[in-house]
Amino acid sequence: QVPNIIGMDNLPAKEYFEKEFNVPVYLERDVNMLINYDLFKKNIKQEGTIVAVYYGTGIGNAIMINGEIYIGKDGSAGELGHIPVDGQNEECGCGNLGCMEALAGGKYLVKLCNEEFKGTHISEVFTKHKDHELIKQFIDRMASSLATEINIINPHKIIIGGGIVNMKDFPQDLFLKQLKLHTRKPYPCNNLDIVFSDDDEKKILEASKYTAISESHNTSKAVNLIYKLVSELTESIGKDSDIDSGIKDSKSYTSFPFWTFFPLKRGMPSATRLGATYLVYTNPASFVT
Repeated sequence: QVPNIIGMDNLPAKEYFEKEFNVPVYLERDVNMLINYDLFKKNIKQEGTIVAVYYGTGIGNAIMINGEIYIGKDGSAGELGHIPVDGQNEECGCGNLGCMEALAGGKYLVKLCNEEFKGTHISEVFTKHKDHELIKQFIDRMASSLATEINIINPHKIIIGGGIVNMKDFPQDLFLKQLKLHTRKPYPCNNLDIVFSDDDEKKILEASKYTAISESHNTSKAVNLIYKLVSELTESIGKDSDIDSGIKDSKSYTSFPFWTFFPLKRGMPSATRLGATYLVYTNPASFVT
């Protein structure tokens, strides 16, 4: 299921790319790639429990325990954006009603601009309206989702990122205030170790490249070919793409323009993963390599 890309559910993407490239292909969640890259970029040790939350089109979440991504029984662990919110009936891309990301994600922020703050471009919404009660409520919901996970897991490290928290004049102080308000006292509230992830529209491409190089013991032509492909994509997509939350253009909230693919044996420690990383730039209508 791909709830934030209209028309992409149940497409045989794995089979398509295996046939096209004649290599094993597995689909991986973008947030699982991003947490690895942030750990690398921020020089964070893969020790204990680390949670990463990325507020963009929706609410992306990855959980790492002692160096391994926790995926759950069906590979759907960490769906923080789909915590139900009592009394809310906003339709979510997953098909449910009242999911947290339908009320605290980028799509909802676009809705506020279109219906409540008419004439305000989404890139200016915090600059012009951060003191409005609707924005304060939006920030509180963002914080509540993360506080829920913190209260359950008590992580050693917390990574916060995504297009929304990196938008111009995002009220980070209010976010942190509400986060601590909803986090259990005295602990884990008094011992939160938080790192903010830098926003970079090429980040998912770099995350793919990093995974291909750092987690592969295979130096075959396939690895070199994919490294070259990802490097070229990093340069070619550049400033014209709206990767992550799509804060430049509200239309991009209906299309999450990338998938990452790489061979991975589920449950294996990251040090023993083999193979290269494949990245394909997509839109709802077609595959473009």
